[in-house]
Amino acid sequence: MAGMKRRLFTFASALSLVVCVGTCVLWVRSYQPAGASSDEVPRGGWAMVNWRGQIAFIHHKASPGPARPPFPLETLRGTWGTTTAHLGHGVAGEPSLLLKALVLDPNVPWDYRPARPRDVLARPYILVPVAEGIRPTNGLGFGLHVVYLPAPPGGADSAASDYARVWAGIGSVLQVAELPHWFVAAVTAVPVVRWLRRYRRQRARRSSGMCPTCGYDLRASPDRCPECGALSILRNSKAR
Repeated sequence: MAGMKRRLFTFASALSLVVCVGTCVLWVRSYQPAGASSDEVPRGGWAMVNWRGQIAFIHHKASPGPARPPFPLETLRGTWGTTTAHLGHGVAGEPSLLLKALVLDPNVPWDYRPARPRDVLARPYILVPVAEGIRPTNGLGFGLHVVYLPAPPGGADSAASDYARVWAGIGSVLQVAELPHWFVAAVTAVPVVRWLRRYRRQRARRSSGMCPTCGYDLRASPDRCPECGALSILRNSKAR
């Protein structure tokens, strides 16, 4: 049982070492300039951003309709609409996420001949912060952004009230979770440090003629440990 635990601990330490080294590589690469690329985060999909000491995970909530525009509006009949999320980079290379939404009222009459709704409640454009870097003002790199569709101005008129009712049933449409590299590297380095300390302690015990497991003096019984039985179990207790 003890041998199995040692093997599992060694495996977990090796896995932590791989994750720690990979995180450190991403940490260094996060300060390199990024290209001016633009990618769409598909509905129901995930994306990762590596920027200025942070890893940001983006989840775009699945919404009705085909996976990518353009699409016939008729496919949205009876739904609240659809959203698209475009991930790009600004002038200084900082990541930016633009969420565009088409919000329909499921109860609004539908014109079948032109195959489109008679009324679109709102077409909001939302700029979402992504990977803002390590600063004391943002919790040293920790962040969570939950994006909701904003209610349009207009007070208590019909369009705004209908939109507010539909908006309440939609919930969040996008989530962004940010983790600093230093935190991931520190957490994954703990098992590695413990394994190294254990290895050095066992090596020092062997060189001193002690049991590497419990530290018992093996000079009188070098072939086995009479204290913990790490090498074998004593058949005769008098061998102590």
